Order: sequence, then C-alpha cells, then structure tokens
Amino acid sequence: MLVLPMGVFAQSTLKFGHMNSTDIIPTMPEYTKAISELQALEKNYTDEIQRTQAEFTKKYQEFQQAIAKDSLTALVFASYPAVLFVFSQRC
Repeated sequence: MLVLPMGVFAQSTLKFGHMNSTDIIPTMPEYTKAISELQALEKNYTDEIQRTQAEFTKKYQEFQQAIAKDSLTALVFASYPAVLFVFSQRC
C-alpha cells in the first residue's frame, strides 16, 4: 500500500526551467509599442525644455540689456526678477 502512492508521486516529477526575460520581453508587441510611445514622449519633453530654456535666455538677455541702457522703470525693474525666477523654475 505504501508503494503505490510513492510510485504515483515519482511519475509526476516537477520540471524546472530557466527563462531569460531579456530575450522574451522585446519580442512582445506591447513592448515595441511602449518603447515608441516613450521615445515620442521623451522628444516632446526635450523640445519643450529647449523651447523654455531659449525663452528664458532671451528674457534674461533682454533684462541685462535693459539694465545696461538704464531704460527700466522702477515697477518693471522690480517685477522682472520675479518673471525670470518663474521661467527658471520651469526649466
């Protein structure tokens, strides 16, 4: 009686295998779609950062030129650093 359960258990042995996920995941269609979406998003953010940085640089140069010419009124002179600070926070 003890031999029968041991024989049944021995026939249903467990098999173990190794799966290399770095080979399997890139073949999935969802992976290629996700990669292309991430690349598009990266390009959008890079373009936005460059545009904002160029805008900040332009505003800063205008401010420096206005200071050099001494053509800023007191109100504009007081508010311009705040505008530059806001632009610098967005970069």
